Amino acid sequence: IETIAFKLFVGLCGLVHKTKKKEVDRAANMIACASILSGLKDYTLVQQDKNRLGKEFSTKVRAHLEANPLENVTLVLHSQGADIGSRALFHLRDLKEKITVITIGGMVTVPSRDARFVTNVCNKDDVVATIANFVFDIRSGDRTCVVAEGNGHDAVEYFPAVIGLITDNEG
Repeated sequence: IETIAFKLFVGLCGLVHKTKKKEVDRAANMIACASILSGLKDYTLVQQDKNRLGKEFSTKVRAHLEANPLENVTLVLHSQGADIGSRALFHLRDLKEKITVITIGGMVTVPSRDARFVTNVCNKDDVVATIANFVFDIRSGDRTCVVAEGNGHDAVEYFPAVIGLITDNEG
């Protein structure tokens, strides 16, 4: 994600910056456009990978629930895993009453409609998740965020809040 953002940023800066030399501006614009196109290509490939991983994850969750029909599952998803898990939930709509979701510093928040119980744990000092949510979390729906103490993006920062949620939602 950082590489994609960098390519797009460099490309946009190149398009904005102008000199008095037409040849230099033309070359800079070509490089800028190439950087933007490269970033968009990378972004598309990442989204394809996430779709594939979401489908694979949903297949594993479905197999577990079908093999254990009396059980529920709790999915604990961190950072980009929240995005992949959200994509998996799309394929598990028919089983959503058996699924609890806890996101920890997710790049997206999971809407409450996607599972039996959803808690998105956020940390106001988690710059990574805050920027990712601003850029990528564009889906509509009811989202709530439980604010956890902490000062970073590492899952360990969220540990006390998450352990409480897991033990409260067992069964």
